[in-house]
Amino acid sequence: MDYYSSVPMHPGIKPIEQKGSRLPYPIGKPTDQLVPRAQLRQRIANALGRAQPHGKPTFADVASALPDVPGLVLEGMDTVPLPLCREIFEKLVKQGVGEQENVWMLFPHLITMKNPAWTAGIQTLAELSSKRLGIDNGVLQPVLSKVVVVRAGGKLDKQQDTNIGRSRATLVVTLPSDYLGGDWVVWDAETRKAYRYDMGKKAGNAAFKPHYVVYGAGASYAMEEVTSGYCLMLVYSLCLPLGLPLATRPHVRNLLRIELAELVKQLQGGPDDMDAITQRCEQAESSSNNADNIALSLSKTLTLTEIENAGVNALSGVDLDRFQLLLEANKWLPPAHQLVFYLARLGFEAPAFECSESSELKQAVCWYSITGKKIGADNMRFVNWSTKLNFLNLGNEKLGEQRGNDKEPVAKGLERFALVGWPRSSDIAHTVNWFGAPASVPIIAAHDFISVATLQLLLTSDGGGGKLHFFLQLRAAERNFELLPFCRKLGAVVVESGDVNLANTFVKNGVTLLKEKEKISFLPWFATLVEKFEWENVSSAILGAINVKASEIRVDRALELADILSQNISAHTDLTTFALQKTCSWQSTHADRFAASGKVIALLNHAMACKSAKVFASLLVLLKKISGGLLRPVIDTLSECVDESSLPEIRAALASVAIKRRQWLTEEVEESKRPFTWDTESMDFPDAALIVSFLEGPDVAFKICGFPGIGDARARAQLLRQKIKGALKFEADGRGHDAFVQILKAGGDFDTRRKDLLKYEAEIDRLGQLVSDLLPPDENTNTTNVDLSAVGKKRAREEAGDEFIFE
Repeated sequence: MDYYSSVPMHPGIKPIEQKGSRLPYPIGKPTDQLVPRAQLRQRIANALGRAQPHGKPTFADVASALPDVPGLVLEGMDTVPLPLCREIFEKLVKQGVGEQENVWMLFPHLITMKNPAWTAGIQTLAELSSKRLGIDNGVLQPVLSKVVVVRAGGKLDKQQDTNIGRSRATLVVTLPSDYLGGDWVVWDAETRKAYRYDMGKKAGNAAFKPHYVVYGAGASYAMEEVTSGYCLMLVYSLCLPLGLPLATRPHVRNLLRIELAELVKQLQGGPDDMDAITQRCEQAESSSNNADNIALSLSKTLTLTEIENAGVNALSGVDLDRFQLLLEANKWLPPAHQLVFYLARLGFEAPAFECSESSELKQAVCWYSITGKKIGADNMRFVNWSTKLNFLNLGNEKLGEQRGNDKEPVAKGLERFALVGWPRSSDIAHTVNWFGAPASVPIIAAHDFISVATLQLLLTSDGGGGKLHFFLQLRAAERNFELLPFCRKLGAVVVESGDVNLANTFVKNGVTLLKEKEKISFLPWFATLVEKFEWENVSSAILGAINVKASEIRVDRALELADILSQNISAHTDLTTFALQKTCSWQSTHADRFAASGKVIALLNHAMACKSAKVFASLLVLLKKISGGLLRPVIDTLSECVDESSLPEIRAALASVAIKRRQWLTEEVEESKRPFTWDTESMDFPDAALIVSFLEGPDVAFKICGFPGIGDARARAQLLRQKIKGALKFEADGRGHDAFVQILKAGGDFDTRRKDLLKYEAEIDRLGQLVSDLLPPDENTNTTNVDLSAVGKKRAREEAGDEFIFE
């Protein structure tokens, strides 16, 4: 490879070891130098290397370097006392020229500063301002250009000094003045961002200390209206010393950012570049696809705490200047070619399974967003960042200098930060490759545009380099990330692609990963999918996605989806059939819970809407398994929808349900009319005498206490059920020493059903009439003991096919 100038790092070559040391040089000797791969990256490095420090566009503060008493003398006057009073103000303005209403300008040749500390202080301010402005080729020289006096009602309108010449900035010093209002506002020449300075008024020291504001050449500025008092200001131009070239002009930086943008645009694009050829994950793993990233080593003084707290806002000096220039170049590029930036913590670690003093250190990296948020759950991921990242090495550092040690080999835990960027069109491919699938999910979801090529990369590639398939990584990972926005984003791309194979793969691999609450929110997307690809082409994948282990949840999702797809006859019929079959397996183990859940009514409504004999055959199988005591809502629902024009199967289903309910009511009436009786073969059980006395008495309930725990109470209840026969209930309840057994009389006069006898008998008569109306005369002879399996069979439809089986 051409990444190192002296040590080629081929896979088969062992790292160089220093004599007498157990630690190897994993990526070359300390004297080796990183050299950018290929001419393009060298040109990018050269362009960034020409960037002048950008500095701050404007700033302000207390002028601590200046004396509080400047000793200002105006020609023809004694030393001017500060703050100004009305009498001194009127003397000053007589020698001045009006600039605006209530604003006067005094020429600098009329002014003398008698305090010798003033000249030294101004020079110090100029030196400090040069550094903060980013001028590194000499200290700017202060030249007094004018003195300005403002009284109440005066202001300086927004303006821009276009006569720049050798001036690189303006320094405005407000002498101690007692006034209100008059804030300075400065607009950055490039960003147009506004900065406001109150010049010490909020701190309460404007009348006692000089203050200053500095703004770069070309910036716009204004002084808001002074509402009371007087303000005296000295305006200096900060100029390049004679003999220095007129460089670092705004238009020079503009040309540089345009040049840099043209170079960045030539970096290899990714699958989300509209003009790029479809790339697969194997290509993303190859060296050619890694060629589209650039990396800048950051200052060795940068700490992890600073990165985590501030991200790129922790950058300073040349690091900040180069990052800002790259951001400015981005503005000249189309979205697909703009660079996306991340922060990388580079280091050397020993794998946990071979951690010892003699363990060979491996390259490792941990990633952070530009805001400083850690990406992913891993502390450090083992990866050969020295060969996969393209370092520009603008400082021409040797490896030892980059590590902070030019003699010893690397040490465990040694770290250095880098700013890494790659084109937005390859961001998803890179994040999956570098960060892993789980950490990539929120990044992918935040993308405005995802190409079909990227979708194919995520859904159909094998991961490359021995990695798991993207969705297999998600399935194996601990779920601590939000998957619903990600699926919504990819789901939209799936529909736009028009590729039914991708659609089915996405449903099987992606949608199945959603939690059940997330699936509920995602169900409406299935309607869009079916509209695009038709039910027959995607039904298998959709039914597989809702066919989870929990039967009740399977039924819920099927019914909800049946509601959404109710206008699609094929989808509605298949989903209803699926729900009926899954209900049968659930109902067999949780009959009471199913009957009370209200799902049976939803199933009825869907089954009737399907108008399918096959569906009603499955429904009838289910209804036969429901207790007669729970069938009244079913009968009420069916009765509202059945008339003479209804299908024979629907009429037969209603009749069978009505007959079963009528039989149950008849048995309930007969049992409730029986007298209360009880019997026991022996009295060999605890508290026998007390219990017999209760059974022979008028009380409804009897409570037995004194158990050490609920287990003993349950055992006693079971014993009493075996010993005493009759219309009785034995219930164990409570916990610990509060456990008890309660005996309840449930027959004869104690039977609570007796109060409902009139309603039961009325319902029996009504159901008898209903069955009589529904069944033909030859089947309506005795509806009390009709075999439900025979109802409706006389009109068995030959065209009814086999039932669907959904695995």
